[in-house]
Amino acid sequence: MKKLVLTLALSVLALGATAEIAEPMISRTLKLAKGWNAVYLELTPEKSDPAAFFAFADVTRAGSYQAGVYDKTAQYDSEGNPLNQKPVSYLVWEKGSSASTLKSLTGGHVYLVYAKEAATTDYRGVPALPRMSWLTGES
Repeated sequence: MKKLVLTLALSVLALGATAEIAEPMISRTLKLAKGWNAVYLELTPEKSDPAAFFAFADVTRAGSYQAGVYDKTAQYDSEGNPLNQKPVSYLVWEKGSSASTLKSLTGGHVYLVYAKEAATTDYRGVPALPRMSWLTGES
């Protein structure tokens, strides 16, 4: 009997360890006015690709300020000196452009979105943790 109970307990533990824990998906409504919109996404969308996410509306451009982006894109010459270049602190998506730097939308970020017409949609996603402080890009 003890052997059976031990076997069952180990089986339950093994199954529980391999079970996938699903993130809680909830819904939100997004309303866009004609022209420029400042949008704060509370959720990381289920469809995070900007082209898929904005398919409900005639959105032509979206961008997001990312304080740490410049550090990732800074370029240096062969002697390690920084090249004199314009800081790149925005990730931008343009409809139909393969040169877009904004590849996915993330909850907890503000996006500037240009819509040719007003539109509304409901979307699903995983809640994002709000930031506790502003990122300034300064060390």
